[in-house]
Amino acid sequence: MIIRITAVLAVLFLILSAGCISTDTSMEKAAEKTVANIAEELEIMGNEMHKAGDAVLAADGEANAAEAALKELYENTDYSISILCANGDEICIAGYPEFIQSSVGNDLTSYGTGEAFYKGRDIVLKEYQLLEGDFYSSILSIPLYKDGKFAGFISDALDIAKLVKEIEAELQEEFGYSLWIAEPSGMQIYDSDVEEVGLNILEDNLYADPAIHAVCEMICSEPEGTASYTFVENGVEVTKTACWKTMSFGGQDWRVGVTTLQ
Repeated sequence: MIIRITAVLAVLFLILSAGCISTDTSMEKAAEKTVANIAEELEIMGNEMHKAGDAVLAADGEANAAEAALKELYENTDYSISILCANGDEICIAGYPEFIQSSVGNDLTSYGTGEAFYKGRDIVLKEYQLLEGDFYSSILSIPLYKDGKFAGFISDALDIAKLVKEIEAELQEEFGYSLWIAEPSGMQIYDSDVEEVGLNILEDNLYADPAIHAVCEMICSEPEGTASYTFVENGVEVTKTACWKTMSFGGQDWRVGVTTLQ
C-alpha cells in the first residue's frame, strides 16, 4: 500500500491529521476525485445488478432465465469475476461464468446473506474474503423482493484491479500519484504493487517497523489524513507522502489513498 521495504530502517518524520495543518492540495484533490470515481463505478454496477434482479423476478426465479440475466450482467459490466443468484430459501439457482456454476443447487446460508442481513439495505458491499474457487474478492450484493417478500439475492465478486484500472491511469496522468485501497481492518484490497494486495497492513511483517506501523494504524483508525515517511529501499533513502480519504458504499468503508511516486 505504502511501501515495499527491503531494509529494516524506516523513519517517520511527519504525521498530519487532515484539517490540522495545510497539506498539498493536489493530493487532497486527487484523493477526493478518486473516491468519487470509484463510488460512481460501484453505483453504475449496482444499477446493472438491480436490472438483472428485475429480470430474475419477472421470470419468477426460473433457472434458465436467472442464468441468462447473470450472463447479461457479466457482459454489461467489466468488473465481475463471478456472479451467483439465490432464491428466497438461499439456494443457489444460477451462476455465471461456467467455473462457478458448480454452486447451483448449493445451500448458501453460510454466506450470511439472508433476509435479516439485507433489512433496510438495497445494496451491500461485503468485506474482502476468500471465495469458492480459491480467490479473494470484495462482493457487491443486492436483495430481491417479490410482492414485498424476500425472494433471494444476487452476489457479484468484484475484480477490483479492473475496477480501478482506468481511474488509476487518469490519476497518474493528471497528478502523478499511485493508488492503494485498504479496509479499516487493515486488509489491503488494491495496490499499484500487486505483491501487497491481500496483505494486512496492521499484521503483516512488511509493515512491522514501528514507524511504518504508526502510519498504518493511523490509516485504519482515521477516515482521512496525510502522512510523510522515509525508509531505506535497496540501500537508498526514499521519502514518500500518502493522502487518504474514505469511500463509504453499501455499508462498507474503503480507505482510498494516493501516494507520491518515486
